[in-house]
Amino acid sequence: MFGAKMRTAANPHDDPDGDGFDNLTEFAFGTDPTDPRSWPLKPGLISDGPQRYLSVSFRRRAGAMLDYLVEASSDLQRWSSVAADVVVVVPPRNLFDGTGTMQTTCRLALPLADQRQGFLRVRALARQP
Repeated sequence: MFGAKMRTAANPHDDPDGDGFDNLTEFAFGTDPTDPRSWPLKPGLISDGPQRYLSVSFRRRAGAMLDYLVEASSDLQRWSSVAADVVVVVPPRNLFDGTGTMQTTCRLALPLADQRQGFLRVRALARQP
């Protein structure tokens, strides 16, 4: 399933590289399930003038099999994906690296200075036919 490195069939919930991300997550985000340094999400901070924002960059599968939803929360209980809460900084762009993935970056709409705490999450959802 994953080329010469994997000689047996892989279960979607297995984590052969022990990085905490199962094969299904690694597939959805175009990362290598045999490389523990290949992380699906890259959190960070983005500056815009004097303001700093929590951000997340991730790879996504090109094509129509999955939808990706970036959500923001201030309490890990209520999540929102509306433009008032999440801003796309870098729209999906093809990497042209042979992986069939695109990369995108999103950030919280409010700068860090204007909130006590903020969180981002990315969900990959099977597209409904």
